[in-house]
Amino acid sequence: EATSGPGGKLPLWVKFGYGGNEWSNSLIWTFYYALFLYFMTDIVRLGAVFADAIPLRHPQITWPQSVARHPEYLKMLAAFDRVWAISGASRRDLVEFWHWQGGAVRATVETILPGADFDRQPRVQLSTPDLRPSSLLCVGILEPRKNQMFLLDVCEALWTAGVDFELHFIGRVNPHFGRPVAARLK
Repeated sequence: EATSGPGGKLPLWVKFGYGGNEWSNSLIWTFYYALFLYFMTDIVRLGAVFADAIPLRHPQITWPQSVARHPEYLKMLAAFDRVWAISGASRRDLVEFWHWQGGAVRATVETILPGADFDRQPRVQLSTPDLRPSSLLCVGILEPRKNQMFLLDVCEALWTAGVDFELHFIGRVNPHFGRPVAARLK
């Protein structure tokens, strides 16, 4: 996805996302095209949001394909101008990987603060309280590395204590590791 800066003026930030489950030639070609634009025109700046290095830190609970391709993905990020890690731990993992690899690193890595208000708009205030029970929505592939079993343990303890809320899961089941999680949800 490409977006222009404030007021539609340059620099142009090309944003990449990587969900860990989908990887296609289109991302690679988009990356190479953006690099071409950057080096040939010097008008494109590359930025990415980095989630984690779980495929390398915990390969025993990660799809084999993700484990195999993750090092190349991390190497690609080194060529970006800026990378925003979703946590201090993710930032540390990425920087340590690059240091271990010993290659050239162009990227500046920053940590995204949780709960940031990027639009700086006032929060929406409800005029009347919503009397429905609260809902918790868990979105993502069902697999042990997402800690859904722990979430279920905590929710069961809260329900036993009388806390009224609903829990919903949306996501497909990891065919390698997700069956125990799916079985517990049934």
